[in-house]
Amino acid sequence: QVQASDIGLFSSLIGYLADDSKHLEDLGIRILDPDLEPRDLRDELDFAAHVMLILKLNQLSQTNLRGLYLREELLASWFRYREAVREELAGLIATIKGIHYELADVWDILERVREEDASFFASVPHYTRGYEKMFSTPNLTWKEPSIQQFDPKCFPALLQRLGEVRCAAMLCRRGEWEEEVPPPWKRVFGRPESREKALWIIANQSMQAYAENKTGFGDIRKLPIYDDHEITPASKFHVVMVGLPTALYYRDLFVHRLGATTADRGFLLLVDGQVMTSFGIFIQDFLQFRTQYLPEMFGITRSSRRYHRLGKLFMLLLTSGEMKKRLCDILKLWLHEPRGIQTTSITVHEEGKTDRGALKVASRETLGDGRFRIIYRGDFRDDSFADVVADWLKKHGERRRDV
Repeated sequence: QVQASDIGLFSSLIGYLADDSKHLEDLGIRILDPDLEPRDLRDELDFAAHVMLILKLNQLSQTNLRGLYLREELLASWFRYREAVREELAGLIATIKGIHYELADVWDILERVREEDASFFASVPHYTRGYEKMFSTPNLTWKEPSIQQFDPKCFPALLQRLGEVRCAAMLCRRGEWEEEVPPPWKRVFGRPESREKALWIIANQSMQAYAENKTGFGDIRKLPIYDDHEITPASKFHVVMVGLPTALYYRDLFVHRLGATTADRGFLLLVDGQVMTSFGIFIQDFLQFRTQYLPEMFGITRSSRRYHRLGKLFMLLLTSGEMKKRLCDILKLWLHEPRGIQTTSITVHEEGKTDRGALKVASRETLGDGRFRIIYRGDFRDDSFADVVADWLKKHGERRRDV
């Protein structure tokens, strides 16, 4: 039996949908802004997704260019975003359906957590008035509980009280890398956030305690690898966004380990359901208007015994019009679309054939060791995957290694 609680509207939307004894209308949500009144609602999931988007809209800054752009994009594509949120919400609710949820103070919950066979997990705000800053609601009202927000200065007291209980307890803590954790607490999981800070999961029991990722995004997805079968005009190509661990797994499988990457989005290109290429992009520069191009940080294609120029096929697909459409859909770049692809290569040659065949040299720098740092850039074309494959087969399909 899972007991869950919070004092914020965002979590309460999820909790009330997942708890069979609760009804969403009991939250008393009333939208004040007539421009944000919900339209064409099918059910409670639609309404919950609508309210979540309002909470997201309120988080977006109105004092800088990026925030204003994101607000404009969200408002312009509201129904499309609402449908996407609804789908994710429906999947989440199906997973946790049957929990018991309540609006409650974490200190009150602590009084009930005394059973040895119980486990307890809490993620409390890391800064003062965290809920108020994260989930401000100037354009709606609800039956907000009169519960005092958690004060981060009370975190040591929370550690002390939970350290005394016999249950297995875990807490989420954002802190310095060298921050001391008092006994009996131990770090069991960490995610770097900067050179100074990390997000920690700390536990009050043995070092064998751990926090398990159930989202699947950080796990390695094992998919069939391209088996060098013949590529024909009927072959189907698909682009799948995956967690970086998965993208790097296939990258390192296809080539010697390349080390760290600044990519923040990982992708796989599948041919007939098999992994042909792993690639990663760094989207932040584009989102922050520092470039009109999507920076490709790595793109590694499986070596082929059948085809000489399989890497060339990937680059042509990457810069195609259909790839632009698919990436815009996956990354939700519906209002501000990228112009093309940009990549950087360090090589002993003044140009690389694979990149140069699909992109143009934007700049070339000679390094101290005699190698070249070359930036390639190219606009998306208007062709489809089928057009690219047909042209590639005509030019390179006969250049085979197996004959």
